[in-house]
Amino acid sequence: MIVNLCGINAIHAKGFKIDRPNGGENYLFLRLKTPARFWVDGQACSVAPDDVILYRKGDPQLYEGSATDCYIDDFIHFDVSCADDEQFIDRLPLIFNRPLRLPYIHPFMQIHQMLCIESVGRGAERETAVDSLLRYFLIKLSECMNAGYSATDRAVYERFNALRLALYSSPARKWTVAEMAGEVNLSPSYFQNLYKNLFHTSCLADLITARMTHARELLTTTALPIVEVAAECGYASNIYFSRHFKQKVGMTPGEYRRMNHR
Repeated sequence: MIVNLCGINAIHAKGFKIDRPNGGENYLFLRLKTPARFWVDGQACSVAPDDVILYRKGDPQLYEGSATDCYIDDFIHFDVSCADDEQFIDRLPLIFNRPLRLPYIHPFMQIHQMLCIESVGRGAERETAVDSLLRYFLIKLSECMNAGYSATDRAVYERFNALRLALYSSPARKWTVAEMAGEVNLSPSYFQNLYKNLFHTSCLADLITARMTHARELLTTTALPIVEVAAECGYASNIYFSRHFKQKVGMTPGEYRRMNHR
């Protein structure tokens, strides 16, 4: 499977509109970051931030952003490269061409980021990495599309997902457990237990993952000095950042940049 185009927080002008009556040449996954309007079977429906939609290639696509505000989304244009890929997609209980509010979105955040990095990388195994990540992404998406949760469960997931998105969006912030717990109005001890139950990792480990993900992106796509990369990832000490990076990634920031910089 191949990724033709992939992006996070793509910003479009006011009045942005897509009208493809014959569909696209690729499959298309969208995660909305701003309110928008989509047409399904000729009927308009409003969608909210964190709603998602998966279009099958060749099926009509009609949606638009606000006339007064910019439109922002995360997206993946992807396609199959052989009959086995098509069969893989057909076997999954994916829901196409309909906006959905998922009970949780955390499985997609890091996978999407990794897909964006790998899809433009130069590694010898790039195509294999993209294929594996995309398959994993679609598996988790199909599971989430078909999961059953109560209204209370959904409310809890949304609160914690909003916090997790903030962690990944603002890794430079000096997060503490108490501050994270305060964001969802829980005691620190109960918050930590619930966070681990929901995301299968501790809040502090997840924060480190967010910072390492951001560090790899900066090292790959910018020429910022290592000390500035450290600061952008929430580290006051360049030495501590470099030591931490090597522990998590397996090489120093400088070595990683030399191998992956575009």
